[in-house]
Amino acid sequence: TRLVQAYQPVVRATARDLPVFHECLVRVMDGQGGTVSAGRFMPVVEGTEVGRMIDRAMLRQALSVIAAAPRQRLSVNLSALSVGDREWLTILRDAVAETAGCGLMLVVEITETAMLTLDAAALDLSGIVAMARHFELVTVAEMVESEAEAAVLVDLGIDCLQGFAIGKPDIAPAGPRGGGLQAFRYPSVIPGRGCVAS
Repeated sequence: TRLVQAYQPVVRATARDLPVFHECLVRVMDGQGGTVSAGRFMPVVEGTEVGRMIDRAMLRQALSVIAAAPRQRLSVNLSALSVGDREWLTILRDAVAETAGCGLMLVVEITETAMLTLDAAALDLSGIVAMARHFELVTVAEMVESEAEAAVLVDLGIDCLQGFAIGKPDIAPAGPRGGGLQAFRYPSVIPGRGCVAS
């Protein structure tokens, strides 16, 4: 079994011409030239040492892509078990120290299973957007599957969109003029708000 990274574009909700970054998604090669989505295997391994090893491997791969193409902006997922993983944090700290500006091109996304659950209160999407604005965070709506969904999310004030309606994950996406990821010229996410919440 071989793990590979797929890259899915994340675009500004109101101007979808260029991605603001690509999310690194883990895939397993299926032995027939295809890939198996993380949704089929991550729920089984996320709370285990295997899940932690996957997080470390994906972080290393993303950092090596950024080091080879310093203008590359990527996001990686951090599972519940890895939130307090000292080795993951050491890998990140060392890479940022070795590569000037590397940390500025990396977005860390804490997966849903790592988030605290709110038992006493439920926030609707407009409440989440308001909270993100208060903390000067950028909001990203994932799993956008249609133009109708995108339009509703834009109306709600979501900053960035990601999903099959925006662009499918690709093992080696083509940049402008076929130059791969390195060829993308990433716009700023949102002026004055450099962090991302999804």
